[in-house]
Amino acid sequence: MSAFVPINGQTAEQLEVGQPTNAGRKAHEVLKRLVGSPALQGESRPHIGLVVDRYLPINADPVGRAGGAWQVSAYKSEDKAPILRSLVECANRSWERNDAPWRRWGRNFEQLATEGNGVGFTVKPSWRWIIGLGNQTVLETGITLHHTYGVPYLPGSALKGLTQALVEREEELPELARRIDELGDTLKNAYPEEHWRSMGNTPRERIVNLMFGHKTEARDQSTNETAQAAGEVVFLGGVPVESRDRKDVPRLVVDVMTPHFINYYRDPDHAAPLECDNPIPVPFLAVAGGRYRVALRPRRGRTPRDLVQLAADLCKDALDNLGVGGKTAKGYGYFLER
Repeated sequence: MSAFVPINGQTAEQLEVGQPTNAGRKAHEVLKRLVGSPALQGESRPHIGLVVDRYLPINADPVGRAGGAWQVSAYKSEDKAPILRSLVECANRSWERNDAPWRRWGRNFEQLATEGNGVGFTVKPSWRWIIGLGNQTVLETGITLHHTYGVPYLPGSALKGLTQALVEREEELPELARRIDELGDTLKNAYPEEHWRSMGNTPRERIVNLMFGHKTEARDQSTNETAQAAGEVVFLGGVPVESRDRKDVPRLVVDVMTPHFINYYRDPDHAAPLECDNPIPVPFLAVAGGRYRVALRPRRGRTPRDLVQLAADLCKDALDNLGVGGKTAKGYGYFLER
């Protein structure tokens, strides 16, 4: 017998799902019962993110007569794919509804992108994308879904790090270096001279520090470490854009990766990457389709809009040229402005 338990080991709902070898065949029925549970319903809609993060089925068999402990065993590869397909079916059916909660969230997000000196733009994935592939789950591979609405989104932290990675390659991008130099004169007049000089030794260094944050000469009294100053630009992230066209609604898909050198990856000091190893397919969730509204805002009222606009333009370039999330070398994670 197996059970539905959250990752933290506390039993949520004990369900008969058969022996581990039958887990794949039983997964769809079990997930339907779980997704329909009142505890996971938000405005009568299933919260797929909560299912993925906390309530996926695991092979947990009671140990001892009292059944007070559980013996957890890993799922076989062939058992994971049916579970993921069931999640895909439940998620996509829920997200396509016109009254799905995430649609209202998207409308509210649009206001943040347009008020004040905020800058917003809309992007569409050129193919599939995946953020959070390395998240810890009972199925070995993970995915990042919004903690409130349970839909795919572009975290602001991911976009900020991606944009900063592009800026660090400015020597390879002469157009970027030129724009930063031009903006230096504008920003110099927007801040007190002492503050402007404290940002760095060159205009480029000062602009980067203003945009992303920097270390200061002050000390954090609680840790006695160098204090950090927050950047002037806030990356709010990207959320799905409301649309009645099903093509513009994000959807989950089941993809697969097939590592070929299993023994080498497990113990590279004692095994060679040989083609005689048996490859093991590993299914995982990815996101396809959808359009996403990305928004950036100034942290303070004095922050020039030119700085926010430059950060937005750099973010667009980074999404187009570097890609966000995992498996970008395989074509995942690239977005084009729409």
